[in-house]
Amino acid sequence: MKLEEEKNKLEIVLKNNLYLKKDELLKALQKFSMEDHKRQFERTQKVIGQVNSKIDDVIERYKAAEKKVLEHQEKEKSIKSKMEDVEGKLEKIKKQMEEKNKELEKMTSQQILLQHKIDDCFEKVRGLGPLPCDVLEKYQ
Repeated sequence: MKLEEEKNKLEIVLKNNLYLKKDELLKALQKFSMEDHKRQFERTQKVIGQVNSKIDDVIERYKAAEKKVLEHQEKEKSIKSKMEDVEGKLEKIKKQMEEKNKELEKMTSQQILLQHKIDDCFEKVRGLGPLPCDVLEKYQ
């Protein structure tokens, strides 16, 4: 964001100030009389040289800012892509966990049901009382 703002500021400075000043100086150069022409020409050339130097500097800074903006945009795309991948994996893991929790709940309920059946069977066996010796020998 800051780089884009700097890039935009430099572009505005370049368009609004420096190019306009250069154009004004070139027009002023054409208006002077022949006597003042040489003196004004030299001054104007010096100013134009300075303006051109500033323009070149601003253009370099603009290009550097634009390059940084592009680099950051690429990084942002890469990070977003990685983030989407991670979110997809996270969603897949959540679904797997939900399935495992359902399976665990089912197994737990089956275990509880079987434990109740075992308890009922033990209760029924206790209700029968002690086995007679002849029956006990038969099953041994």
